[in-house]
Amino acid sequence: MFREWYQGAEASGWPLIALLVFFGVFVLVLGYVLFAMSDERDIDRMASLPLDDDASATQSDGGTGR
Repeated sequence: MFREWYQGAEASGWPLIALLVFFGVFVLVLGYVLFAMSDERDIDRMASLPLDDDASATQSDGGTGR
């Protein structure tokens, strides 16, 4: 059933290319997380970033603190 549909479709390769690109990016991100982020100090520093109250965030609005 699908063989006849895919024979008539001209752009049937694009979904396969998109799947391969997605899988490649997924493998790269997974490799980065598993191997490049092996230092626990970096992981702790990144985990605390949303909680940090740094001065650069308040200075970007003209120093009013709003």
